Amino acid sequence: MSKPSLSSIHSQDDGFIGEEEILQNLVNSTYNTMIRPKIIDSTGTQQPITVSVSMHINSMDLNVQKGYVSVQLFLREQWKDPRLSYQHRGQLIPPFVQMKEKANEDFIWTPDTFIPSQKISKTSYSKHSVIKVFADGLVTCSRFLTITLPCAIDYSRYPMMNVTCVISLESYGFPIHDLDFQWGQDDHHAITLDHLQISPSNFYLHDLSFNKTVSHYTTGSYSTLNVDLHFGRAFGSDLLKFYIPSTMIVMISWISFWIYRNQIAPKAMISMSAMILMFILSTTAANQIPETSYSKPIDCWMGICFLFLFIGLIELGIVAYFDQRKRVKEAQQQNQETLLTGYQNYNHHGNKPYKGWNLRWLFRNDFPNFIDVISS
Repeated sequence: MSKPSLSSIHSQDDGFIGEEEILQNLVNSTYNTMIRPKIIDSTGTQQPITVSVSMHINSMDLNVQKGYVSVQLFLREQWKDPRLSYQHRGQLIPPFVQMKEKANEDFIWTPDTFIPSQKISKTSYSKHSVIKVFADGLVTCSRFLTITLPCAIDYSRYPMMNVTCVISLESYGFPIHDLDFQWGQDDHHAITLDHLQISPSNFYLHDLSFNKTVSHYTTGSYSTLNVDLHFGRAFGSDLLKFYIPSTMIVMISWISFWIYRNQIAPKAMISMSAMILMFILSTTAANQIPETSYSKPIDCWMGICFLFLFIGLIELGIVAYFDQRKRVKEAQQQNQETLLTGYQNYNHHGNKPYKGWNLRWLFRNDFPNFIDVISS
């Protein structure tokens, strides 16, 4: 086993005891990293080791389409290991011994903390992990974690939706009677959010709460720390991308009402173009989130816009139908008047050939109208 890497902030000159010497004496052959530290109270009863936890959340990246959040945070754990106390060695001792490599975790006992709900976990110990052992046996471990967690997303008010993500911390192998997690002594600093970065930018963290619970499994009960992250969503961008354009499309379709009724082609082109644009816009809006079994406000809005466009198309068809009927009637009436006038003028000049010739003369113009004239 190689020696641990220590940060030499104190030298052994002037009677100081060096960090490496202290650690080598502490972590000897009798120190077992597989056994948790023993905490004995005043009555001589062994108590569970208490691990105090605090964290600083650095950034959050929400993926609404897939329903998870990627969180980068600094996790700080603190516990007491009496076996590592070295304050009895004198006054000329360093205040703490610091280790910076992953291999150093093999020299001392550390909590087997894990996040049960995580989908993906990436932990960098070699560059982003620091362990400090203080003179009284207090141990602090700081780690940089990148975790991916599922989120409960309520799309019923989309685009003004709510997102809830929970970060849970548990011990993998030590039940609550062996290891007890606690939030930091100062609740105001147990979780810090200084310079928090949230992506996408239209999301914001409107509430954060943390608590302690007990998780029950078939293997026992385990101490659990929970962080509830509640996100809100600003809909200003959706107002510009979907609501205003859809309103403009509906208003553009009304231009067809002002075009003269016999201009069927321009009216139909405007109405159909508006319908196609609205279909593209509604499809784009629907692809922003996964499919749901319930309707959302944006679905109702798009449905109302489609209803206006559909009513415009129906109005176009009705106007075209009645205008065509009117045109046919006017044409028929005009033809009847023309035929009747010609027939009367023919008889007025005294040209009265035999009746069969008269029928042939009328037949060359419009036979159906001739039948109507004779019938009248």
